[in-house]
Amino acid sequence: MVKKIGLLSFIFVFISMAVIICFSKGTQNENSRKITIALDWTPNTNHTGIYIAKQLGFFSDEGLDVSIVQPPEGDCANLVACKKVDFGIDAQDFLAPAFAAEYPLPIKVIAAINQHNTAGIISRKEVDIKSPGDLSFKKYATFDNPIEHFILDYSMAKEGKRFCDLNLIHAKIENVPMALRNGIDACLIFYGIEGIATKLSSIDSNFFFLCDIDPCFDYYTPVIISNTEYIENNRDTVGAFIRALSKGYNYATENPLVSAKILISAVPELNEKLIIKSQEFMSKQYKAESCHWGFIDPVRWNRFYQLLFEKNIISREIPSSSFTNEFIHAF
Repeated sequence: MVKKIGLLSFIFVFISMAVIICFSKGTQNENSRKITIALDWTPNTNHTGIYIAKQLGFFSDEGLDVSIVQPPEGDCANLVACKKVDFGIDAQDFLAPAFAAEYPLPIKVIAAINQHNTAGIISRKEVDIKSPGDLSFKKYATFDNPIEHFILDYSMAKEGKRFCDLNLIHAKIENVPMALRNGIDACLIFYGIEGIATKLSSIDSNFFFLCDIDPCFDYYTPVIISNTEYIENNRDTVGAFIRALSKGYNYATENPLVSAKILISAVPELNEKLIIKSQEFMSKQYKAESCHWGFIDPVRWNRFYQLLFEKNIISREIPSSSFTNEFIHAF
């Protein structure tokens, strides 16, 4: 019986992929509106819905010819602000300085890719880090983002511990399993990618989500952004883009295995085993308890930024106009 089920699963995936190939080979309408979206990182399961929308023709159904590009690191918001790309992917925490600046970048968040924050702290099991307070005197690899430091400081203080007792290792971690093997005690990761990779590497580890430390840390990451002027002048295009993305992420929610195969077919250099396991986890994150993919809860959005303002991490309050659900409710 086990072998028969495995064979049926294989046949299902094979047929599904054949259908996908037929879709993706369709000709693009010459009158399609050409738009570009810049990713925030190398392609991964946060981006699956985008590749599905492209491969299965959801973009072309909306009259869109979409190019997916990878910008220089940390440059996505600036590219969108300068109209070098039409859409981009960023995160609520990284966008805080852009929104709170004396002259804020002309960008707006138009959809949330995930409903909840999947970031957290991973550590080697033997160092016994089970909460932020346990980080004292441990070797923590940091990418030196002020908001990352604030989250650590705030979280450790809640347990009566001091951020200054954390042994900061100023190094960007490209390979989390390797870093943990080579003496790093802990670092901030996204569980759906780096946490899964650590598990597959057979490294014993502990992990806790930031959103479990404090509700304020259940902020939105990643998110879709666009230029405010572009949104104002191209509402039909923005609406069409979000409709297609919604179809892509709804498909990924309902079909994790086939969706993983679609992403791998689009980006063959990805690790197949990692992507399949990651997609199992991420497909539950896109919508979670929400009725609509992309929806942003104003209470959660404002709560995080209000905390940053109250603690003087940002010098100006960030208005609710920094995001919109207008296009989520359009379909």
